[in-house]
Amino acid sequence: MRKIFLISIISFSILISVNCKASDLDSGFIYRNEIKKNSINTVQMFPIGWELAEPVIQLKGDNQLLFSFDEIKENIQDYSYRILHCDKNWYNSGLSEFDFLEGFSENQITEYEHSFNTNVNYIHYSVKIPNDDISLKLSGNYVIEVYEDFDPEKVVIRQRFMILDSKLIFKEL
Repeated sequence: MRKIFLISIISFSILISVNCKASDLDSGFIYRNEIKKNSINTVQMFPIGWELAEPVIQLKGDNQLLFSFDEIKENIQDYSYRILHCDKNWYNSGLSEFDFLEGFSENQITEYEHSFNTNVNYIHYSVKIPNDDISLKLSGNYVIEVYEDFDPEKVVIRQRFMILDSKLIFKEL
């Protein structure tokens, strides 16, 4: 009798564990900073003029974030980016792009420089957020995804950043 009870408790706990894992998979994907291509290095994102600061700026403020990366290659690659809105736990918020973006939802990275006087040739890519092509309407957590060959399924970089609404900060104080 005791053996059956113990087996049923173990079976029940395994069943709950499997269900919890399945519900985690159903609830979405946690966005993290990641580099998915070996030739890409030195991914950085910071407010312009504040190289050591976290990637955080004010909503509708004067500052921009500079996102950049280097690729150890001689030829220019076609990279595009899109911005995703996330909830407080870095899951996709499910908001429509029309709710949090003004401008184009997907844009090509057109700013790049070839290395010079270096032992290894590389290309330095950069983009400023917000820019003439895209601006953000809501505060919150965001992810910039960089992908190659105009294919959003070929993500090579994900980088988190935040937009703060100063009106909300001062109301709470």
